[in-house]
Amino acid sequence: FDGITYAKGASVLKQLAAYVGREAFLDAAHRYFAAHAWGNASLADFMAALEAASGRDMRAWADAWLHTSGVPRLRVDVDGDSPVLRQEGTDPVTGGPILRPHVLKVGVFTPGQDGVLRRTAQVTADVPGGAEGAAVPLPDLEVPGGVRLVLPNDEDLTYAAVALDADSLRAALTHPIADPLAEATVWAALWSMTRDGELPVVRFLDAVATLSARIATVGVHAQVLAQAAAAVGQYARAEDRDALRARLGEVLAEQTRTLEAGSDRQRTAARTWATLARADVGMAAALEAALLGEDAATSAPGLAVDAELRWLVLQALAATGRADQDRLDAELEAGRTAQTVTWHRLATAARPEAEVKAAAWEAVMSGRTATGAALSNDLLSATAAGFAAGEVELLAPYESGFWPRLTSVWSSRSNGLASRAIGGLFPGRQDAVAGDADAQESHPTLAAAQRWLDEHPDAPGALRRLVVEHTDALRRSLRVQAVQPAG
Repeated sequence: FDGITYAKGASVLKQLAAYVGREAFLDAAHRYFAAHAWGNASLADFMAALEAASGRDMRAWADAWLHTSGVPRLRVDVDGDSPVLRQEGTDPVTGGPILRPHVLKVGVFTPGQDGVLRRTAQVTADVPGGAEGAAVPLPDLEVPGGVRLVLPNDEDLTYAAVALDADSLRAALTHPIADPLAEATVWAALWSMTRDGELPVVRFLDAVATLSARIATVGVHAQVLAQAAAAVGQYARAEDRDALRARLGEVLAEQTRTLEAGSDRQRTAARTWATLARADVGMAAALEAALLGEDAATSAPGLAVDAELRWLVLQALAATGRADQDRLDAELEAGRTAQTVTWHRLATAARPEAEVKAAAWEAVMSGRTATGAALSNDLLSATAAGFAAGEVELLAPYESGFWPRLTSVWSSRSNGLASRAIGGLFPGRQDAVAGDADAQESHPTLAAAQRWLDEHPDAPGALRRLVVEHTDALRRSLRVQAVQPAG
């Protein structure tokens, strides 16, 4: 069970219900459970029940949705005589196109006098699979002039990435959205476009600065702030990163001070600020003053600075050289629990000293402390996270030793522990080399990762998958950095 089962699986089931219709879906489910009660059943049995209830060709649906890989992408072109819903995508396994059937909704949102975007029109689109599904006219969708947002996959009925046309993008970057689900869908689209290099990091951060405090849904607010931090760390140009990080830090400090006192959203802002501060000594000092200092009542009114937040501050201070081992040890002794021991270990490994990084590296690689005690899952992950915090220059000497030890790490412990070790130490924080996106294939770390994959075709499948995923993330990071506009 993983993200494919829980996230993609749930989304595909939601689309299946939309595709056949709610009543037909419920009717098919009743037939299916009645026919196969106290027995075993297959996918074909369920598809047959759906086909009987809906009259739709469910074998074709199953082939398109369950026997292909990849994420289709939806956008609406509005330049012609009538809007056209376009679908595109590539199966990463076969290299062929993925053009799946969908039943979905396309919405139009326009601003009221308060500047908030609200749905003013919506149509349902029945998108066929195959070539016919590449371009579907929407003659009944009226798109007004002026400020407007056209949202493919309104109400989030299908599993697909969403791209916004230029006018819709401008609206989404500057106007809040009243409907919470549409708001979440738009933020997901903005993040997808940022990760694909289509939306510059600075424009994504502009939207976060302007709009994120208006996001009422706690989970979406937390996700957007985490994505903003990731955009700075992974996708910004190296020469812009410090300035962008400082700007985001100001946004998070402002939200910590001004969001509703004691709320989950205020806490999310403070936690994200603390994590971001691991890479900025000035920000770490400001964080300490705001959350632990005498002015905390005005810097973070109503915020309960419990053990978790206190240790997040200490981790930022440790990573930036502002908290020594004696202070960390004293804090641990003042409140020792299983959780504070884990937080203490991360802070310890985060200290920007060569001998600290060497000890943390070997502990993660061996799965044991310097005294020979085995590291639990949580302690191993905390040690790896602490090792990865702070300046990249301290970590660079360990890259060459990473690749030769992968197979031994994998074979010497459980898959869970090995995955945490390899994922935690993978050298994924890199700056793009000079040149365009294609030039990044020559990046030494990316080349080393690809070389390991090429030289280990018979490595255990789960190990190869782990390395493939981290290599892909590194490749994306470098390529997106390379296409960021100057300045």
